[in-house]
Amino acid sequence: YLIRGTCAGDMASDGTHLIDSILFLVDDPSWSWTFASGFRADYPTMDSAGLRRDTGSGFDKVEGWRFGHPVEDGMFAVVELESRTRVELLTGDLRSPGRPYHDVEVIGTEGALWRSGDQPGPNLYRRSADRWELVENVPNEPATDRIAMSYKRLREIAQEGAPVDDHPLGIGHAMLGFELLMGIYESARIGAMIRPPVSQDRFPLAIELGL
Repeated sequence: YLIRGTCAGDMASDGTHLIDSILFLVDDPSWSWTFASGFRADYPTMDSAGLRRDTGSGFDKVEGWRFGHPVEDGMFAVVELESRTRVELLTGDLRSPGRPYHDVEVIGTEGALWRSGDQPGPNLYRRSADRWELVENVPNEPATDRIAMSYKRLREIAQEGAPVDDHPLGIGHAMLGFELLMGIYESARIGAMIRPPVSQDRFPLAIELGL
């Protein structure tokens, strides 16, 4: 009934992976609404010579920019999926202290499962009563195997002329998560609940900053 995800980075760069992972876990349902809020320091946009500052085109955040676009310092979002499952997302400075980079907890009526980060090795725990116990013998397929399978399926689709959405990374799956991501930013911008379809066609944080 509740999935909680936390991530160290900003929502656009890193939280998007949380969104994709969580939607994948529940078989890519549509979402009913989202409500979000975030904060960003008042970073200067010009240097002493009146020239635009570095826009953070790389991996590291530079004065409120990353990968060439503005980012927030912290954000949270609540999402209700069509299945009535609730999702909570906390990123950047709003994530729970001490949590690893990419952290997902699935809470059900009979207990909970916790994937404690995306590091290799045992990282799946089950909660029963008031304690967490490591789940033993979880298959840990190398990421390179999954990438190879992805390319193999892409080749098969091209040869068969099958619909693109037959691929797990097809546009239908990708756009579902992307629309939710933009809905989260638009909700944070206007301070209101957002329901699909998202009609805003610009990056809401850029609008908010007058860019």
